[in-house]
Amino acid sequence: MSFRIIGGTFRNRLLIVPKGDKTRPTSAIVRKSVFDICKNSIEDAVFLDLFAGSGAMGIEAISRGAKSATFVDQDKNAVRAIYENCKTLQIEETCEVILANAIQALKRLETQKKQFTLIYVDPPYVKSEKNSKENLYATILEFLDKSPLLVKEGELFMEEGSPSVIDIPSLSLTNLHLESTRNYGKSFVHHFTKR
Repeated sequence: MSFRIIGGTFRNRLLIVPKGDKTRPTSAIVRKSVFDICKNSIEDAVFLDLFAGSGAMGIEAISRGAKSATFVDQDKNAVRAIYENCKTLQIEETCEVILANAIQALKRLETQKKQFTLIYVDPPYVKSEKNSKENLYATILEFLDKSPLLVKEGELFMEEGSPSVIDIPSLSLTNLHLESTRNYGKSFVHHFTKR
């Protein structure tokens, strides 16, 4: 399976998607919307693609002018696909690929004093909070709220399935400010800025 990059230098180039049902590529309409929202901050951005799958969001960011992208996924097939996609587009030097659990990777990146101007978080969709051993969405948002990983005035996007299971007002967020929540059929995208 493959799909196309929709904008920038690599527009219409094909990306491979890992085999199996563990990866759910972000739809073209969601990708277009996200990059329309952050179009003024994508140039020279340092991008983190968490739950990266095929790496489509990070590669799309580089295509549109981001300086670098870090990809995190715990699935070996996904990481293999990301490496292959970066190699095909000859962007290996601007990419870092991490095979790890999302929380472990965030802690490691924080220890390394890495900082990002744009973060895209796309965990596996869950049907309800009860179906998740822990509310992964809340855990990640609360971690990034307190962490210096996202720079001040940086932007964070979190994608989830519809209906939404994140109760954002109940979270103890002090630095992340919710700018908007948009619905795209079977997906919601929450847009935050770091204050």
